[in-house]
Amino acid sequence: MYPAIHLTEDVALPTYLLAISLVYCLALFWVVHRAERFEFSRVLALDVALVIMVAGFIGARLFHVLYEMPDYYLANPLDIFRVWQGGFVFYGGALTAFFSAVFYLKRKGESWKRWADFYAPVGAFGYGLGRIACLL
Repeated sequence: MYPAIHLTEDVALPTYLLAISLVYCLALFWVVHRAERFEFSRVLALDVALVIMVAGFIGARLFHVLYEMPDYYLANPLDIFRVWQGGFVFYGGALTAFFSAVFYLKRKGESWKRWADFYAPVGAFGYGLGRIACLL
């Protein structure tokens, strides 16, 4: 496996971070395509995608800190921000992304169920490729 791509002796790019970034880009392209195809608002689709990505990232890290290694992070609180060292929990990201998207859509007066159907294949795609990225 290749945990990092070494650009120089001192600089390395974590392959998981690279893979997840590519998955996010592919998912955004698919969201735009699906919005046009199924006559959803492209602007709202991208807004919800941004909410999902940010909330998912924060939630995945927060759940790792709170549920997997709380003693370590109590002793080293600044390490919470060292996300390049890993430490994300899928269910934390999924829960916070889902509830944040529902909250956002309700504030916009939209049906969250309709949008959940819209995002379901994109989410499955992202989850599948994300699991593969864990093997890098």
